[in-house]
Amino acid sequence: PACYSMLDVWPRHKDVPVAEDVGGTLDAILDRAINVLLVPAGPAGAVESTPVQMASARRTIRRCFTYSATGSTEQPTLTVACGRAEPAAWARTVIDSLPSDDSAVRNHWLRVVAAGSIPEQSFSEVSLEQGLALIR
Repeated sequence: PACYSMLDVWPRHKDVPVAEDVGGTLDAILDRAINVLLVPAGPAGAVESTPVQMASARRTIRRCFTYSATGSTEQPTLTVACGRAEPAAWARTVIDSLPSDDSAVRNHWLRVVAAGSIPEQSFSEVSLEQGLALIR
């Protein structure tokens, strides 16, 4: 968990910890009426849902996108960037709220921010079924 308040995940109750099971995660998504779903890119699993969950997901979730921890997805359909300097400072605040470790992802983002680059994130749109299969 990180402190995302600088990026509008605020108030704190918007940052919701969920059980590490697909059904519990899907319930949390549906309970909050999430209509744009962002999931990490990677190998898809089986869509583990009940018929009621699937009906609710089809009714609620309008678009699904994958993202990469390094900021770049293959064949992106959406890229988010900002031409102002504040996002770099905000990204640094989020990075600094994490435990210090030697992870490749943390080090990647530290290099981006240290270089003065504007953080940029790309996303690839996927179908609802593909998005649900990527929930971990």
